[in-house]
Amino acid sequence: EKSDLLFLIEDNPIIPDGRNKVILSAIFYGLNGELFEALHILAPQMEKLFRTIAEASGSVMAELKKDFTVQEKLLTSIFDDEVLWDCYDNDILFLFKGLLNEKSGANIRNEIAHGVMTSGKGNSAVAIYFYCLVLRVLSFTSNEKQALVQEFNNDTNSHTNIIYSFTYGDNNFMLYFYIALCVILLLFIIMTFYLIIIRQMTVQKFYVPVALFLGLIFQCLVTVHGVPDEPTHFDAAYSLSNKMLFVKNTETPGNTIYKRRCDAQLSDMLSNGLETNSYYQLLFHSFEFASDTDLIEISYVSTSSLVPAVVYVPAAIGLSIGRLLHLSPMLTFQLARICSLVVFILLVYFAICIAPFGKNLLGALGLLPITLQQAASASYDSVINGFIFLFTALCFYRLHNPKRKKSYLIALGFLALFIAIVKGGVYLPLLLLLLMCFSHVPHHHMHKKMRWIVPLCICVGAVLLIAVTLIKFMPMFSAMFATDISADPENTIYPISYVFQHPLQTIYILWNTVIQCSDTILRGLLGGKLSWLDININWSLLIVLIILLLLVNVKGDAPVFTRKNRTFIAFSCLGSLLLIMFSMMVGYTTMDCDHIQGIQGRYFLPLAPALFSLFSTSM
Repeated sequence: EKSDLLFLIEDNPIIPDGRNKVILSAIFYGLNGELFEALHILAPQMEKLFRTIAEASGSVMAELKKDFTVQEKLLTSIFDDEVLWDCYDNDILFLFKGLLNEKSGANIRNEIAHGVMTSGKGNSAVAIYFYCLVLRVLSFTSNEKQALVQEFNNDTNSHTNIIYSFTYGDNNFMLYFYIALCVILLLFIIMTFYLIIIRQMTVQKFYVPVALFLGLIFQCLVTVHGVPDEPTHFDAAYSLSNKMLFVKNTETPGNTIYKRRCDAQLSDMLSNGLETNSYYQLLFHSFEFASDTDLIEISYVSTSSLVPAVVYVPAAIGLSIGRLLHLSPMLTFQLARICSLVVFILLVYFAICIAPFGKNLLGALGLLPITLQQAASASYDSVINGFIFLFTALCFYRLHNPKRKKSYLIALGFLALFIAIVKGGVYLPLLLLLLMCFSHVPHHHMHKKMRWIVPLCICVGAVLLIAVTLIKFMPMFSAMFATDISADPENTIYPISYVFQHPLQTIYILWNTVIQCSDTILRGLLGGKLSWLDININWSLLIVLIILLLLVNVKGDAPVFTRKNRTFIAFSCLGSLLLIMFSMMVGYTTMDCDHIQGIQGRYFLPLAPALFSLFSTSM
């Protein structure tokens, strides 16, 4: 609906007065497939927009003619204005000049003005490019910078973003960063060679130092806000940190929290992804004390409906330490990431120690690029991945050693409950590993009464966990069932009811997803797409990682499974894989798409220990 697009339009300082409604309508038309109509509105409105920007920059956009009449400058004169080029991004101006007003370019504005544009060109790739460019320009100034912009247009309640970007006249400081990174990588290679080749340490002994060293490298390489959705994760951890430090809740209804002004300012300054400013802040503003620690109220996105608060405890502890010591915002955020990294490494270390086999596999998975990127961030993936790695190791221990150990059984119960209430229950099929463990115990090892008590307890436990999952995520499931597809089927997300009503079409969509997206998913699982999926690692390295994971279960460490065990593991992994795909289908994919959108390889990382344990070698 149009109301969903108001964030682009409302209080946007570059939109001329009185043009909000017409530009909103044009954007809405474009998103609903009426691109030809949208262009007829947007082309003249973008001319007016750049005219307004030029006037705000100090240029005069009107000319006095000899007959004493006033004429507005033509679009050619606007794009040739030197003041405008000095004040606005030259790349943006060059693109719009070529698209709107150049005969050798698209010439969109003139063709629309003279009525010669055809519907074919109005729906072509050039038209789509122009439309997306308009969205991009509007998005630069649409969101609020709640701490960095203290007031806008003399209104202290408005924090409208008038900042286009942060740039530095001299980026030579990056040279020192590259040199330091190369030296650190060289030291890492030397340390790894010494521990594994010379000292011939087992994975139990070398994993912690190697993972910690490499994780800290990833933390500096993929800086704060460089991991998908990390700003949201930081705010969620900050909310928990406020509770740890006994900071009162805000009185404003809705999702708002108190935050140090300096922390909010840094969050405003950093963009999503990797950029020069992030490295500058890391190099020159980490080791200093916070300058402005007054608490201000900011809005944030709550994740409580998707994950329990425990997943943010490590990051919240790091934030609390930084705040108590009055450390700089960058170092405070890095401490949160370090705590998450340390907790993940310890969880994987315990998993390696507990697992009777597959120790090398757990160590290799714990050192994958994508694993360490997520672990060395504020993302909840560090805790989720660590807990499920540990759960898998405990299941393998129970399978190999049927003797009861109360502490392990308690841990299994806690982890099973955690799996049931995290991420919509998509990892719930992994609980089949529990059934595999307890069904494996020979009857002659059991007391006669236990032979029926154990299966009964398993069934009751399974029912309770499913019930907990349904109760936890009932609001989300209800919204998915209630989706109305009759009004606008081409721009509506698939509802859950669609899966049951059209099973063959659902299978077709799943198959298309496998065919079209398997390459991207596999790259994401191994770490071939880092940061915000914009850093691609060469396939040659990924092939090496695939071979390593397939051959790492060498003789002496290879899992020993019966056919029944392998069936349990295969079905648990397949079930979770399908649930992940279905969740993205009914929670993210629009009905005009023939494959599931938004699936990332890292979503399947918790399945990797169980899945790759099915492969072994006699080497």
